[in-house]
Amino acid sequence: MSKEGKNLPVEVTACQFPDGCWSAIIRDISERHLAQAQERAAEEKFHSYMDAIPAVAWMKNADGRYIYLNKAWAKAFDLSREECLGKPSSAFMPEVVVKKLAENDALVLGSDQGQEFIEETVDLYGGTRIWNSIKFPIRSGENSPLIGGVAIEVTEQRKAAKALQDSSELSRAVLDSVRSQLAVLDHNGTIIAVNEAWRNFARENSSSPEQEAGTGIGANFMEACRDGAPGTGNTDDASGEAIRQAVLDLLQGKTERFTCECSCVTPAGCLWFTLNVTPLRVPSGGAVVSYFDITENKRSHEIQQMATAQLKAIAAKRQTIQEEERRELSMELHDHFGQTLTSLQLHLHALHSELTESERGRMIVLEGIANVEELVATSRDLARRLRPPALDDLGLVSAVRWHVNQIARSSSMAVDLQQNLDDRRLAPALELACFRVLQEALSNALRHSLANTLSIALSLELDGLHLSVKDDGIGFNVDETFSKLQQLASLGLIGMRERVAGFGGSLQINASLGCGTEVLAFFPLPP
Repeated sequence: MSKEGKNLPVEVTACQFPDGCWSAIIRDISERHLAQAQERAAEEKFHSYMDAIPAVAWMKNADGRYIYLNKAWAKAFDLSREECLGKPSSAFMPEVVVKKLAENDALVLGSDQGQEFIEETVDLYGGTRIWNSIKFPIRSGENSPLIGGVAIEVTEQRKAAKALQDSSELSRAVLDSVRSQLAVLDHNGTIIAVNEAWRNFARENSSSPEQEAGTGIGANFMEACRDGAPGTGNTDDASGEAIRQAVLDLLQGKTERFTCECSCVTPAGCLWFTLNVTPLRVPSGGAVVSYFDITENKRSHEIQQMATAQLKAIAAKRQTIQEEERRELSMELHDHFGQTLTSLQLHLHALHSELTESERGRMIVLEGIANVEELVATSRDLARRLRPPALDDLGLVSAVRWHVNQIARSSSMAVDLQQNLDDRRLAPALELACFRVLQEALSNALRHSLANTLSIALSLELDGLHLSVKDDGIGFNVDETFSKLQQLASLGLIGMRERVAGFGGSLQINASLGCGTEVLAFFPLPP
């Protein structure tokens, strides 16, 4: 007891002498007790703190045996601290994991500062856990160093990061698999992704590294359009500005989609593209820009147009030559052949007058006269069919009337003609083309339709000349018949179409089985 009357902790050392007396030394150990109490309190606070943190924490000795584990560690591995303390990691983890942990521990012991690692462990159920670990050496005087560690599990984060990386790589693979040039824009028009085709085009067609960078990630697409960068599809300021404004309107939600054809001048020549801009359906907005190379299609189309124009010119020339040959043949039949037959007819009449003594001779001559008269009539009919004089002299309506009368005399089919041209004349080439189409349509009806009546309508309207030839015959399957005619290269059908197309008109044939046929031709009037 102290002089103040308080109990004090003391330490007594006693010694007995040979004579039976005792000697004792009493020391005040109050400070030692206080230090021990403070140490116990600090240790309790340390355990309370370490057990309260969500991170796993541990300490190992230099042999790799655990000397401390916090509550989170035991929970994470579903083990009690008592059964793990004093044991190495190999007691409850696979060798491959233990080996990697030991390598990291060795690095820490060989250093004077903490180090960070991404480590994997395997739990009792075989599940892999990924940890972001911070390990550090603990050195105290001459004692063997210890290893301390704190770790946070990042398994889910790493899986999410891996999934995001895989998704990003998949998106990249998808983008790069597209042959068209693709770029993804954010809501401001900044390029945030491009595919391999886009990069290759910019690299091959840029005049400088700065221009190439102007179409890469981080560049603004609208500025690239304005500056005429390769790949943005503009050959002049006007087209570049139009594309820029269209993309801007789409990014601002004013339009749903934008498509156009545009050209781009490159070292390889002028290339043509179809530009498509589609909005990104995400909260942050943006758009996908794609350029599809249609240069070959354009060139093929131009070649096709040239070939078509040449074919039309050849067809028109052929028709002109054909009509000229018909006209000359018609004149030859009328002037030379007809006159020769007329002369022969006069000679036969003279011979008939001279043969007064032979009745049989006179009969033979009369038969010859009849044959010549038939040849004269036939030659005149052929001459008119080849080139009706009325068509050149009196016009389309007169020629049509003559042709209708010829049909009426040689066929039992009733023919009705309706027209509003009367005596009005049109361009000779137009009249001829319309007459030939009418001839072919009537010829087909007479040969194939088995019709009782034919209706012809010839109408001159503000937009042009309309022709209709309609019968009440057996009709036919249009698609099937046209397919066969195309395979056989039907000259009649081809000729009708060529004549109408030569004037920029249209030819339409309407038919069905049992319901007759109607041929409709339209000829725009020449300017």
